[in-house]
Amino acid sequence: SIPGNVPELVQAVFNYNNGQTHRPFVSAATEDGYNFSGHTVDSHVLNGNGQIGTLAQLANRVVTKVPKCGVWATAFNTLVEANNAISQINGDMTNQWPTYRTNIVTNRLEEYHFNNITGVKFEKNDAPKGSPYSQADINGGRPLFGPVAAPVVGQPPLVFSVAPTKVRVSIDAKAEAPGGWYVVTGFPE
Repeated sequence: SIPGNVPELVQAVFNYNNGQTHRPFVSAATEDGYNFSGHTVDSHVLNGNGQIGTLAQLANRVVTKVPKCGVWATAFNTLVEANNAISQINGDMTNQWPTYRTNIVTNRLEEYHFNNITGVKFEKNDAPKGSPYSQADINGGRPLFGPVAAPVVGQPPLVFSVAPTKVRVSIDAKAEAPGGWYVVTGFPE
């Protein structure tokens, strides 16, 4: 018995291959489809749908901080990009399964970070980076995004693109989830 374990989580983990291996991540859409709080496809894939489905919506997010974000707002260009980046958790889980298993059954999960160079990462052009622009700034005639020196209006856009270097994968323990866990979200950093 593992100290601090949650019996329902132990059972969920052991329902997959008697807990000897992890349930593999297959796709962000599958994880979101469990209908817990997964939102990778809705908020972090530029597929033309969902809450953040276009470059303009992503740029607006970092400009307004709605939905809440830090210095950057990020998304994958495609679901394939998202799946490839997030699937790195499979190798990590395989290599460290006893640790992951303990963390799942005791509900002590964290965010995981893996190398990744795919996706879009927008940052505000002006300080303070973590605060939204004022409505006057937003309506002041500057382009939302684009080349840093926008010759049409002679001013830099409100946001600029930064190259992602990582993917952040957040997982959560849930007894109803296959294997006792699911991906809440994954996005470029």
